[in-house]
Amino acid sequence: MNQAVSVLFIVVFVSILLSCVLFTLLLRRWGNFTIPLALTCVFEIIGHGIRASSVTGQWNAYLFVVVTTLLTIAPSFVSIAMYMTIKRTLQIIGKEHSLINPGWYVYLIWPDLAGLAIQIVGLILALSGISNTTGRLGPGANSGGIVVAAGIGLHAATLAVFMTLFAVVLCLAFATYRQALTCRFKGYLLIIVLVVVCLLVRDLYRAIGLAQGFATASVGDAMFALLDGFLVAEAVLGLAVFHPAWVLVDGHKPELEQQGKGAIGLGFHSSNSSNFI
Repeated sequence: MNQAVSVLFIVVFVSILLSCVLFTLLLRRWGNFTIPLALTCVFEIIGHGIRASSVTGQWNAYLFVVVTTLLTIAPSFVSIAMYMTIKRTLQIIGKEHSLINPGWYVYLIWPDLAGLAIQIVGLILALSGISNTTGRLGPGANSGGIVVAAGIGLHAATLAVFMTLFAVVLCLAFATYRQALTCRFKGYLLIIVLVVVCLLVRDLYRAIGLAQGFATASVGDAMFALLDGFLVAEAVLGLAVFHPAWVLVDGHKPELEQQGKGAIGLGFHSSNSSNFI
């Protein structure tokens, strides 16, 4: 990946980071959503910053492992941010359509964190497997890559479970009262689907690339820019644009509420900001 592409990703993630933080500070809502999304941006900025500064030089094995891991674990925080919004989303769209208690979706954070921990263990194994004499990746480093791939697999499996449950909600809810939902809220629901698709494709790409170890992970592959950097940027940008601080105030058309229509099953709550974290 050339330097210009790395710089472009840095600009994108810096812009998203600043906008999300400022938006949350001004409105004082949804800090639990902004924090993990901001962490994603920070990891991506650092990772792409090092790639941009090292693109013309010789890659150090330690630096390569650290950068690869930073860019690998960053998307885990995207899904964590998304899971934080699902309970409120179902209160609007209709919690009766969910196969599980809406409050349980937040527990999907735990397998995500477990996958993140596995990836960190893989990083430690990879760093310990670098030869002190040659400075090259050894068998231990390759084993670390396999462990990181396993952590990515757990992240992908959690996303698949979520998408299965959420797809049921969407099908039942839209069949019941799709005309009662605002375009803004419908857009947000589509963004959630897009985020999951982006992260799943990216997880598949990274898991395959690391399954044989860090030595197989290319530092200059244009495919990396498309199937990792671009997909993660698209997911983060989508969630930032449809920030819950303004999307999840309510999701139904006010004229239908006034007519007494569409309120049943919509789980409507007051838009008072004090109800939000």
